[in-house]
Amino acid sequence: MMKHIESYENCSGVRNLFGKLLIVCNKILFADGVRVKGINAVDLVDFYNGDLHFNLESTLFQLNKFSKEPKMVLFVENSESITQIEDDLFFCFTRISRREFKYSVINSAYEVLWEEVNDKFIDVIGGKLVVTNRLDRREFWLRHVNGEIISHFQLPEGFNIFGNMEAENNTLFFTSYKEGNSFMLSTGVDLNTGVVKWNYEYSVPYETNFIATTYYEKLIYGLSKKFFQVFDPVKGEFLVDIQVDEALPDNLFPDVNRQAVADGRLWFVSGQGRTVNFGAFDIEKSEIDFIQSYPLSEDDQFDTPVYHDGKLHLRSIGSNTLYIFERE
Repeated sequence: MMKHIESYENCSGVRNLFGKLLIVCNKILFADGVRVKGINAVDLVDFYNGDLHFNLESTLFQLNKFSKEPKMVLFVENSESITQIEDDLFFCFTRISRREFKYSVINSAYEVLWEEVNDKFIDVIGGKLVVTNRLDRREFWLRHVNGEIISHFQLPEGFNIFGNMEAENNTLFFTSYKEGNSFMLSTGVDLNTGVVKWNYEYSVPYETNFIATTYYEKLIYGLSKKFFQVFDPVKGEFLVDIQVDEALPDNLFPDVNRQAVADGRLWFVSGQGRTVNFGAFDIEKSEIDFIQSYPLSEDDQFDTPVYHDGKLHLRSIGSNTLYIFERE
């Protein structure tokens, strides 16, 4: 079990980014306790080669573990975001108008490897450019960083990609839904060819079939009311798929979209208001480590758990209060 040791109000975000603890309180970002001026959201921070990166005033900054002051990496006039792809390769985004956007790949000498103006959304995933439409995600294009098209991928009729697309070992994987989430499709695509490596399609209640949604160190994990799963997104295979409903209380319903893996455990939250619980599932033993009740006011609930340096951080979504726990 865990004991509550401290709380902070006006907390709008908490995140464990590759071992770095990011907390935003009173619109101020703290990275491992160091205040980062000008940044007020955990999602505005990226990670490259062991260091935190963030954008501010058309400039990419680096914050490494040896310094409390950010170091400028690259300035690109009028850019809204700069992402470091390789040691001397950067992906830049500039908004031209409401419907036009300029994307470019440059080096530190400002030599342009590729540049294009369009109305699409482009992200760098697994070292490739992934292009999607802005109003729907029923298709996407894979490109090399020089803009060369690898392939065009069209989802089956009615499906739309949901959430983040991830990559591992040249495999792009994602989840899509159709008909108001009545059908779920989980897909793995070869990043170098665009060829589908694996597909899993389920109908409601898909929570009883495929609930692995938490990506951590090459694998995907998930705990539901009935199952615990560990899925290999490269091979498209379940490494663990066991039934756990007999080990869980009747009133416990782990939120499969708010889970985290740390310290050899899958951390989860469940319920709203007076029915709120949180706990941990021991991955190696494939059994519940602990379940703990922690009632909140009205219909408030906890966001995704963040475990860091022996402490569990739970943020209530309604009141924006950060609760910190440690082992008794």
